[in-house]
Amino acid sequence: MPFVELTLKSLEELDDGRVSKAFAHELRRAVQDCLDRPRDKKARTVTLELNLTPCVTDEGGIIEATGADGEFSIKSKVPTRKSKTYSFKANKKGQLAYSSESPENSDQLTFDDVNKQTGKVDRGQPPK
Repeated sequence: MPFVELTLKSLEELDDGRVSKAFAHELRRAVQDCLDRPRDKKARTVTLELNLTPCVTDEGGIIEATGADGEFSIKSKVPTRKSKTYSFKANKKGQLAYSSESPENSDQLTFDDVNKQTGKVDRGQPPK
């Protein structure tokens, strides 16, 4: 079994290309986020990190490194997705409620809030 020098190019061969495929997956994720949200100008980051731990021998008090164990970390970071702001009413039980007709403004009245028989506003109440 021949030894292969670890390089970016040989990474495609290591363990059937698992590390290389994981990197490609995270890269696609970051690119897709750029395409999905072009107005968000924050950077997308893809990181390939190799953590090496020395393998050592201790013979007669002489400690020598014989190699290293390596572990790859592949990760991507995309900006957090945020929704618009919604307005909620709260009760003393810690529950929240929103207007199904106007989720941005829980105080907004609609034509559906007017009782057709009395002509008065009848919105119902948030959960108690």
